Amino acid sequence: MLYSSLKEALRIRAEKGQYITHQSYDELLDPAAAWGARLRLVDFASNDTLSIARDPRVANVYKDAIAKLAVSPLGATGSRGTSGNTPFHQELERRLALFHNSEAAVLFNSGYDANLTLWQTLPQPGDAIVYDEFAHASIIDGLRRSRANSKIKFSHNSLLDLGNILRTLSGDSKFSTGQNNVFIAVEAVHSMNGTMAALRKITTLIKEIFPRENAFLIVDEAHSTGVYGERGTGLCNQLQLENDIPIRVHTFGKAIGCAGGICFNLSHGLPDN
Repeated sequence: MLYSSLKEALRIRAEKGQYITHQSYDELLDPAAAWGARLRLVDFASNDTLSIARDPRVANVYKDAIAKLAVSPLGATGSRGTSGNTPFHQELERRLALFHNSEAAVLFNSGYDANLTLWQTLPQPGDAIVYDEFAHASIIDGLRRSRANSKIKFSHNSLLDLGNILRTLSGDSKFSTGQNNVFIAVEAVHSMNGTMAALRKITTLIKEIFPRENAFLIVDEAHSTGVYGERGTGLCNQLQLENDIPIRVHTFGKAIGCAGGICFNLSHGLPDN
């Protein structure tokens, strides 16, 4: 019954032109012409907008690193919580933290996983989350799983609405005294319409309303990576706000053209381990 219903659903999709198959461009070309076509094709489909994934210099560095592995395992062999925390993970975190002018960094499987993990674990019971109404689905999925008591959305890119919400929260003694925390979620560049968050004004607003420094702005830089900032390090860098924004989330799946994500943060004396 299950398989027949699935087949029927797929048949209906095909009739509507909505049936999706996974094909490489090699499959659509004559085999003899496929290799040459790789060199001639202009890519308007992928996220590899900077052509990093196709850069022969990157490929050569990768090949050299593999050649030097000797008897070391090619795979991680397990999760980072068990046997999979390799020197490569730690070195990449160190280098990217330095590149992005951050005190610390944590790698994730994807930008989606980074947001999901961050938002469902960082806010604690009694805390509040204030988020842009057009925040990415990964942020929404994460905060839905969060233990924070209050989750409040503000009108897209509206400083007025955000300010009103933050001032209301600051009137609650648990926030005004610093007993609990407020987390604010925005995208540096919005994923769907390309609008930019007024990060400088938002950071100023937060400092004015929460002088006890118990309000934390978390910026998703997925769509500003590779576009803004020195060497493509993002909008926070371009505005020189790295030291004013506690947490930045970047993905490798957009302009960088590969898989993975990373969270940059100001450690403020947290243990190194």
